[in-house]
Amino acid sequence: MDGDRTSAGGNRQRLLAVWPHKCVFVVEEILKTEEDYVESLRQIIEGYMRPVHSAALFFNNKGPSFIAMVFNNIPKLHSFNLELLEELNEQQENQKGFGEIFTSNKQGFMQYTEYCGGYNSAIMVLEQSIAQDPALKELLVQCQQKLQHSLFLSYQLIKPVQRILKYHLLLESLLKHLKAGDSGYASIQEAHMTMSDVANQINRVVKVQEILQAIIQQRKILPLLSCGDFLHEEEVKVGWPGSKTRVILLFQKLLLVLKKKDDRCYTYKAHVMADELGFGEVAGDKRALRLFSTKNRSNNYYLQVPNVESRDVWIKKLKQLKNSELMDDKESVSPRVMMCVGMYLCICVD
Repeated sequence: MDGDRTSAGGNRQRLLAVWPHKCVFVVEEILKTEEDYVESLRQIIEGYMRPVHSAALFFNNKGPSFIAMVFNNIPKLHSFNLELLEELNEQQENQKGFGEIFTSNKQGFMQYTEYCGGYNSAIMVLEQSIAQDPALKELLVQCQQKLQHSLFLSYQLIKPVQRILKYHLLLESLLKHLKAGDSGYASIQEAHMTMSDVANQINRVVKVQEILQAIIQQRKILPLLSCGDFLHEEEVKVGWPGSKTRVILLFQKLLLVLKKKDDRCYTYKAHVMADELGFGEVAGDKRALRLFSTKNRSNNYYLQVPNVESRDVWIKKLKQLKNSELMDDKESVSPRVMMCVGMYLCICVD
């Protein structure tokens, strides 16, 4: 105990030689919470996922699909954050290098988009599975007791969502205690911008998931399990001269048209599969865009977007959709926008 305290004190003295006093506490918090988080991921993998995998044959051969849906890409996140922790420890006495770690690892952080996008579906699958299979519930409770966790697995699975949305706040706190002339100011500022962008992108994917779940109602069922990657979303005027407000969601596999009733309720209006989706600009109107189905001319929409920049974004995303790599049938569908395997997405209609 005394040795640990002495080691911690010596480390703080080294940090004080590099960082402003208040920054030291933030750096220590980043390192300690990252270490705790990596350990939490390890426990989820070794304490829950592997025992379920070993016992998969006992659960009517549903083990592999259960593991894929509930644990998603946690092993990849663990590997990434373990390396991240090592880099942070190596650069903790280097202001500039400490910030550059976050910027250079942006693509790694974007792996959380997949996990966060599938989180609600993961919890749904977990709750349904343990309700239907007492043996699975008993196994998970045994895992919980062995790990001495006070809370069930569902509360452990929220940790990656919480962690990825925490980085930009920690960096903001660090930046607040630095001065423009400090050696790491620009680096930490860029790191904060990077992690804010990551958080915004993840929040957007989560919002789309919430929209999809909000329209799970009773009257109409569409096979929208494989929406594919989420590409773009906007509330626009539809029709000519733009009399109706609609929310347009563009995915890798389809375009979905919804009517927004309130922030939690959306009504299904139409959809167009991506392989039959056409688009074009409208002559004389730089804020308009025409979307249509090449197989069903009744699905023909004139979009009135807020500004030219918005129209340009739509055109860019639609061209991206038509890119051969995105439209390749062999490409695996991202679980970011998938609902539960074996279920249908129920859409409320007028």
